[in-house]
Amino acid sequence: MSRFGREDDVRMLREVLETERLDSYSRDAFSDMLRGLVQNRQWSLTESQREWVKKFAEPQYENLVSNKIVSRVVNHRHKELAPCTSACPAWKPPALANLPKRPPGGRA
Repeated sequence: MSRFGREDDVRMLREVLETERLDSYSRDAFSDMLRGLVQNRQWSLTESQREWVKKFAEPQYENLVSNKIVSRVVNHRHKELAPCTSACPAWKPPALANLPKRPPGGRA
């Protein structure tokens, strides 16, 4: 037995139909599903219909971090005329500036 009822299906369809991100095919299909529920032609949505509606009901987030193009070239904006500060992309904290590149080798 599904945990969704007829009222839940109607509410979910109405919420999805209020969004602007539907294409015309999906909008027509969801409108027909809602009409069938309201006019008592259909008691509830099938599992596949419900999954399709849920896919559109979930919020869509735009990934703003990964879409940015990051330059790998170190660009000193002060043109080496002033010491690097924390605003410079090549700046390192003084505690990390002179670390050894690899651990010292030893003879066993």
